[in-house]
Amino acid sequence: MSKAAPSVFISYVHRDRALGERVIRSIRRHRPDIQVLSHFELSAAEPWVEKVRDWISRCKLFMVLLTPNSVEADNVLTEVGAAWGLGKPIVKIVPPEYVLGDQLPISLFGQPTLRLEDLEQSEALDRILDRYVGSRVLEVSAETVA
Repeated sequence: MSKAAPSVFISYVHRDRALGERVIRSIRRHRPDIQVLSHFELSAAEPWVEKVRDWISRCKLFMVLLTPNSVEADNVLTEVGAAWGLGKPIVKIVPPEYVLGDQLPISLFGQPTLRLEDLEQSEALDRILDRYVGSRVLEVSAETVA
């Protein structure tokens, strides 16, 4: 039986899809061993409420892209609340031009913040992923050891 890849759930709104996809690409580029999930991977025909609930409950890390569009979006607030209620580690991702204000839900106060521009620097993203998801497991072949 194979072990499922650790997962990260990313929450963002449709208007920020380009930014959300940038986050997903960065994670996949740095850590292809991690499964990256968001509700945008689901079709309208799928039971997305149940799927999202399951994905959030199984994820090792919950990341939320915070923009003026997302801080008042019902789906983002619901997903953040679910992650917070389940005790999931939450990391805020913030674009350079956005200043976090007091309009954030209380569940996001005190959570780590990663600036969007830092995603391109492998050290910043790797530190977050190593801390919350775990270090990358390097496969060593018998030939390498011999």
